[in-house]
Amino acid sequence: MVKTTKRVTKVQLQERLNEAWSKLEQAEAKLADYENMLQGDAEIIEQHGKQVGNLVGMLEEMADRLMTAEALVANVRGALDGPAVGFWFVTETEAYRMDLAVREEELLTWTLHKESDGQMYFLRRPKNRTLDCSCPGFRHRGHCKHVKMLVDLHGTIHPYYGKGVDHGS
Repeated sequence: MVKTTKRVTKVQLQERLNEAWSKLEQAEAKLADYENMLQGDAEIIEQHGKQVGNLVGMLEEMADRLMTAEALVANVRGALDGPAVGFWFVTETEAYRMDLAVREEELLTWTLHKESDGQMYFLRRPKNRTLDCSCPGFRHRGHCKHVKMLVDLHGTIHPYYGKGVDHGS
């Protein structure tokens, strides 16, 4: 048996070519859509990358500040609980140097040196009692800014220290 081949006409070839062109155009359109989607994703990724970079920078800065604050707190704790180490209180009108002078089981005593005139006051805290000060204001009113400064500082560092302490607020 002899096989005969059917010849393709010029019209059929043209139809096949048109079909192929149509499929190619569809494929190119899909490819363009994908490229646009990827370009949009790349822009979003770049935008988020910048935001993430900014956030990382802010977190690093906050970590540095936190480490500095922790070091400061550790130094102040040492000053408040340790040997006679002094530190300064500065108000709008005055500067005071405070030293822990006596640290015993029953009594804590701080000396407070007023910078402008050299006055020296004593702040005492007998065990289980409130703070008092030797300044004229405390003797007259029963509270003063010196006690308040110490309690405010101690309350910042030791939250439970100020319980039951009348600091003249």
